[in-house]
Amino acid sequence: MRVLSMLVIFTLLSACKSPSEGSAGATVAAELEGAPIPEYQVEVKAGQPQGGPPQPWNFWIDPESPAASAAKRLRADQDEGADLLDIIATQPVASWYSLAEKESLLRLTRQMTEAAAQDEFALMVIDGLPYRSCTADQAINPGLGTSYKIWMQKLVQAIGSGRALVIFEPTAMSSLDCLSPVQKEERWSLMRFGVKELNRARQALIYIDAGSQSLKLDEVALQLEKSGIEWARGFAINTGGYQTTRISSERGMELRKRFPTKTFVIDTGRNGKGPSPQAGADLCNPRGRALGENPTSKTSLVGLDAYLWIKQPGESDGPCDRDDPPAGAFSSELAIDLARNAGY
Repeated sequence: MRVLSMLVIFTLLSACKSPSEGSAGATVAAELEGAPIPEYQVEVKAGQPQGGPPQPWNFWIDPESPAASAAKRLRADQDEGADLLDIIATQPVASWYSLAEKESLLRLTRQMTEAAAQDEFALMVIDGLPYRSCTADQAINPGLGTSYKIWMQKLVQAIGSGRALVIFEPTAMSSLDCLSPVQKEERWSLMRFGVKELNRARQALIYIDAGSQSLKLDEVALQLEKSGIEWARGFAINTGGYQTTRISSERGMELRKRFPTKTFVIDTGRNGKGPSPQAGADLCNPRGRALGENPTSKTSLVGLDAYLWIKQPGESDGPCDRDDPPAGAFSSELAIDLARNAGY
């Protein structure tokens, strides 16, 4: 297994270099120009098996997660906050992968290898679509779509036959308004391509993100159809959000009426006290929020597959006009606040 893992790592490192979106994305397109898209012999059929693997599902915990690393640092300084960070560090949290990150395939290979050694599911988020930030260069660049397809195929190769629970493209719906009609068509085409590719990883459970809870359900259902929901196990609710589990469950069940054969998961990482009561403050590092239900596939609702911590509790939403850490950076202060407010 060790030899095989090293071979996979060296193969991935030599095969893919993934700089950032925009002008750097054009560099990736140039590097991959003419690169063959592999042909597969396995027939892919729409719809994942509804039964899936027997529950409960055990999820891999990253011993080197941001919370675990921060807890070690605080403990070395004899800071009592380390114990609160341990609450987060000892729970499974999804790892995020982006085309913009050069080390994404190497990290994924490590995650899959370690999860397989423990016969556990690797939790992951694929967040790599072009033009998803609304701030990058929005000029149409066909090379970005080609780069994304090749990257997706390499992700699927890295997942291989391992167990994985995949949250697919959580910013896809929220950034649609930034796109031209041509770019929207490309977005849906790339989404369908990605979901179909993930189906080749036979033990991967795929959930397409269902966007913000401010979106109307009819619009969400339409976007899920265009994105290839027929190829996925289901959809994800409340990714990175603060909405309560009760309201998120109700939304999921309403959406299931449009897709009765599909199931869903809920991000409970930061929803213990629901959204901030302050108008407009619930979208960017609101204080006074709390951890929600621990990640588990044991739920009391038929059709609800799992509570998950999809966004890392403690990961900043951005500066938020108050000098908070940049978006994506882990903040011990934010993480400790979530754990303390949850009653730990």
